[in-house]
Amino acid sequence: MKPLLAQFLAEADDLLAPVGESLLRLRRNPDDRTAADTMFRAAHTLRASSGLFDLPELTRLAHAIEDRLAEVRSDRPVPADDLQTGFDQIRGWLTHVAAHGRLPVRADISPVRRTAPPRVLHTVADEPGEPVESTPLVMVGVAGQRFGIPAGQVTETIRVPPTGLGRVLGRDVVVSGDTVLPVLDLARALRLSDAPPPPDGCRTVLVTRVGGRRAGLLVQRLHGTCDVPLRPMEGLLTPAAEFAGTALPGDGPVLLVLNLTTVLDRAEQSWGRTEPP
Repeated sequence: MKPLLAQFLAEADDLLAPVGESLLRLRRNPDDRTAADTMFRAAHTLRASSGLFDLPELTRLAHAIEDRLAEVRSDRPVPADDLQTGFDQIRGWLTHVAAHGRLPVRADISPVRRTAPPRVLHTVADEPGEPVESTPLVMVGVAGQRFGIPAGQVTETIRVPPTGLGRVLGRDVVVSGDTVLPVLDLARALRLSDAPPPPDGCRTVLVTRVGGRRAGLLVQRLHGTCDVPLRPMEGLLTPAAEFAGTALPGDGPVLLVLNLTTVLDRAEQSWGRTEPP
């Protein structure tokens, strides 16, 4: 199983752990906002994280549950049985993914009806009341700092042992499927100081696709995913073209979000053209 998928499954298990108790509380008191908020956060995070993988029905199901819980939070009654059915289905699908690496062939979200109108889940007060769409990000660690990478640009993760990278024409490469891809050390690309390797010596290569280009990004750690609004750069780093903006995940410091187009453009100037897909 790929490391990023394994991490998603572990995080999903943690998110679902308090759902059973929250459902019981909601059955006893349909106005229990804390219980509804707990389940809403679980559904919202699962929707955002599952979008990294080929699990479209799971993403839609989590979105449908999220919409039903938005009704509860707006003081509109929703049968707890509907929510129970949806979360049970998510658990069953995750068990299937853990065993087979994919969803069941006949995955269906019909038991949970999506009745609420589409919603924007976050707002950024650049203009009062102006909605801003959330951006799914993969959070990575290099040189003791965290950065965000747009999830739509990450196609694969490869766990690399200390001697796992190859060398071709003086640059690091990695094999993805039947293709040899150049690897860019993200810490060096961002001119950060070298950090000690992880205890096992293994690092992670994120296989990225930007336009028609594919390349690997060497990072030290994966820190999971988040789904948050992207803010424009401000202050001293505004001229830094390597960054597309900033984001503020709920459980950590501000992330600098990479502009991979610029990062790869500048890398190509030093080690040649990136391999085509």
